[in-house]
Amino acid sequence: MVRRALSSALVAAFVLAGFAAVVAAPAGAAKKPPKTTATTLLTDKQYSQSDCEAILAVGDKVQSASGTKFNPQQLADLAKGYEQTAGTVSDQDLKTNLLAIAKIYAAAAKSKSQVGALIALGKSGKAYGKALQVVVGATMSCAFSGITDLTLPKG
Repeated sequence: MVRRALSSALVAAFVLAGFAAVVAAPAGAAKKPPKTTATTLLTDKQYSQSDCEAILAVGDKVQSASGTKFNPQQLADLAKGYEQTAGTVSDQDLKTNLLAIAKIYAAAAKSKSQVGALIALGKSGKAYGKALQVVVGATMSCAFSGITDLTLPKG
């Protein structure tokens, strides 16, 4: 009971600290991030067949890392899956961003508690978002690479 109250207090403290940082920031410093949609993630960049196969198969490598309870081993499995995928791709930008995601999950896996893992993930929020955008963009580019014309049925 005390542990749960302490965890709740820590989470509340971090939320309040984040809110205070946003309120205290100068008005000109806060920029609205660009809106990310499926069409902005889909790029004209072409990836090799082997890179596409690797990026589309990353889900198979991290599937065992699903679950609802905190488990550092699951985070370590995610890190390992992204790192293995990075080792098989030739596109340097994609490789760099896969390794960035792997590094973030590896840092969170070293945490002894769920709160520690959340803190580790929270510290890397901007880097994680950037890396994930590249990886999702590559995934979408590969998934839609064979489609030249998309016609929706009339209904």
